[in-house]
Amino acid sequence: MFRICKYLVISAVVILISTPLHAQDQLGRIYGKITLRDGDVYEGRISWGEHETAWIHTFDASYNHYDYHRDLYRKMRREGRKISRSGNVSISFMFGYMVSLERKGSKAIVNLKDGREYELSGEDVADSVVLFDKDLGEMKIEWREMEMIEFMDEPADYSEFTDENAYPLFGKVSTRAGLDFTGFMLYDNDESLSTDILDGEDRKRDIKIPFGKIRSIEPFSRRGSEITLWTGRKFELTGSNDVNDENRGIVITDRKYGVVEIEYSDIDLIEFEQRVSGMKYSDFKRPEPLYGTLTDDRGDEFTGFIKWDYDESFSSDYLNGNYRDLKLKIEFANIIEIKRRTRNSALVKLKNGTEILMRESNDVNYQNKGILVLKKADDVEGDIFYWDEFEKVVFKKR
Repeated sequence: MFRICKYLVISAVVILISTPLHAQDQLGRIYGKITLRDGDVYEGRISWGEHETAWIHTFDASYNHYDYHRDLYRKMRREGRKISRSGNVSISFMFGYMVSLERKGSKAIVNLKDGREYELSGEDVADSVVLFDKDLGEMKIEWREMEMIEFMDEPADYSEFTDENAYPLFGKVSTRAGLDFTGFMLYDNDESLSTDILDGEDRKRDIKIPFGKIRSIEPFSRRGSEITLWTGRKFELTGSNDVNDENRGIVITDRKYGVVEIEYSDIDLIEFEQRVSGMKYSDFKRPEPLYGTLTDDRGDEFTGFIKWDYDESFSSDYLNGNYRDLKLKIEFANIIEIKRRTRNSALVKLKNGTEILMRESNDVNYQNKGILVLKKADDVEGDIFYWDEFEKVVFKKR
């Protein structure tokens, strides 16, 4: 019931350029100014939590949906719909859409380019960061030290004043199921830069290899993998979760599929490319509000601004779900239609006509908190349709 088109482009926002870099080219690295609680200010490239390093990497957190939408939750309880009072929901967005982050104890106040402001907690909140100051070099800054982070474009002459030229990992992951994914990646859900180290053991000694020297990684069993360097040398390594089935998997942003999570046991081969350029901060434009026509289960149509799952309302937001054994995040900017298929699934049609049957997420099953159709993008009330009350939503330009 679904098909994957050979030339599927799932993220018009994430345009990945695979040409060799020159000295003046940018690496697509996160860059910003950090103000500390003691008033000191530092500026440079940022590694968030030591592994999210590129603008296209996602900031993952959660916020209390109940605090924002108390009336909705009260209405759902009156209707007998089971819902947690805490209302905590996850949220993800690319670092390129963040304007600023302000520390508020163990939480963060995050402002986005589309004007939204969230008080967030959870996964990526309260992480320390590594900042590379062009004068002082690498600095680790703990969460408790921070006051504010302001995100911005990297100066054009930055590379002239620093030898910090670590580049984000980019390559192709071929899976045992026959699907290939190409893009920037987090390896072992951790390493993301050419200077990060792959650890393992051969039969003689411990081996540590910078990822920038690795051409390919090919698992040969649950215990180990064959590592091929750009020089042609090969190593069969074991004894580390970098090279065995204890690996936490690969997270890759693929221009064909979006953000894809792949289990290490599903990997057949990883082939890296060297120094691929990425998007600058200013390439991430202000997202647009979602707009379209909803058809309900009786065939009636309602046109207006769309708030999906009573949560996602901008083109940069993600639709989450599983496709086969993969976890996908698809930007709404690339979706033309979502059609309810069953109680537990939805058929998602992309703008190029490709269709993907998605499951196992409240975005695409009966646990969806409702689809709102609003007359104005900033309205708080409108027509609401629960999962069993709508047939499809078709997105379009306003």
